[in-house]
Parts: sequence; C-alpha cells; structure tokens
Amino acid sequence: MSEVQLFFDRNGTTKGAEPSDDTLDLIRELRKLMYRLSYGTWFSLTMKIDDQGHAETHYNYDEESDWSFPLDDESYVEDQQRFPREPEHIPAWLAPKLGLGSHGS
Repeated sequence: MSEVQLFFDRNGTTKGAEPSDDTLDLIRELRKLMYRLSYGTWFSLTMKIDDQGHAETHYNYDEESDWSFPLDDESYVEDQQRFPREPEHIPAWLAPKLGLGSHGS
C-alpha cells in the first residue's frame, strides 16, 4: 500500500513529477525499517526540501491518508498483516476496514 506524489516548488510555482523506481524502492524500505513491533508503521509521509537542501519530514502514523485513488479495505488488511499493530494501536478509522467493528484507539 503506497503512493508517492512528488512536487517541486520553485519561485512559487508547484510542479508535479513522477518519482523514479529507485525513489519508490527507498521509500518502501524506509517504511519497512521504521516499523515498530505492535505499533505498526506510518501510513504516509510528507517531506519538504528547500532550495538549500534542508528537509522537513512529517510521518503520519494515525490519520487516514488522502489517497488520490480509491483504496479498498483489503489493502489495509494486507498492510496490517505486513506491519501488524496491536488492537490498542489501531486508529478508530482503521478498525472497521480491518473487520474489527468500532474497535481501535
């Protein structure tokens, strides 16, 4: 379960770009490496890099991501199997998608 949107902002103009396969592989590996036993891993990340090379990164561990395409519940089930979270670390919006009713934190 992943999506990468890459944008460049130069002089107030934002331009979209397709990330390379190498970039996608690195992001998937980062998500895997950041997995924490029973807590899961992040659903999405936002990284801003300015023209001086300074990076600001936000990892979203709890909020439902605003995907640009429809994501079925099975995708979340597969993600939970790959990066398991204990019930107390499953966000309330995710529990029904996993077939857990209203259970979740």
